[in-house]
Amino acid sequence: MTDAVERDLRMIIEWRAAGKFSLGDMSALCGRLFPIIKRDTILFGISVADTNGESYYVIDQGDGWRTSRTGNTASGRQTARRFWDAEQSLLSEEQHPAEYDPCQRPWFFPALAADDVFWTAPYPFYDRKDVGITASMGSGDAVDKKQLVVAFDILLENLFQEIQRMGPSENSRVLILKRDAQLYVPGSEAAPFRFSIDGCG
Repeated sequence: MTDAVERDLRMIIEWRAAGKFSLGDMSALCGRLFPIIKRDTILFGISVADTNGESYYVIDQGDGWRTSRTGNTASGRQTARRFWDAEQSLLSEEQHPAEYDPCQRPWFFPALAADDVFWTAPYPFYDRKDVGITASMGSGDAVDKKQLVVAFDILLENLFQEIQRMGPSENSRVLILKRDAQLYVPGSEAAPFRFSIDGCG
C-alpha cells in the first residue's frame, strides 16, 4: 500500500517538473488528481499547496468529488468549495472565509526538507478531526523559487480496514495499539507514534 502511495507522489512531482501540473491549472489538478483518489481507495484526500499559502484539496465523495481552493483575495483569505459529478462536471460552488493555512500543517515544511517522501506521525486532520497519517513530497521551482508540496491523507480507520481485508503473508508486520495511546510497530527502530484517540491531543 505504501509503495503505491509513494509511487503516485513521485509521479505528480515528475509531472510538475515536466510542466504538466501546477497549482494554477485547475484543469490539470482535477484531470490528474480525480482518477488517483478514485483508484487508491485508501486515500482520504489529496492536498497541493505552496509556500504562499495557496492550496487545493480534493476528496472522493463516492459519486463525485469535492474540492477546496484556499488563498488570499482582495476581501481576505477565502475558500472556494466546489462539488463535481462522476463526469467531472461542476455541480455547485460556494465561498467561505478561511483560516486554513497549509504551511502550518505537519506535512508541509518537513516534506520540503526531506530528500524523498515524508510520512507524518498520526495526527487529527483539519477537515474532519479524525486521526490519520499523511505522506507528502516537496518540489522547488527554478523559475520563481516557489516551492510546492503534494500530500496524501490516509485515515487510520481506513488503513486498519484495508489491513483487515488483506491476508497475512511471510512479509506481514504487526501493528499494536496499546492503552497508553501509542502505536507500536514491533521490530522497528523508530520511536512509537503517540496520538489521542479522540483527536484532541
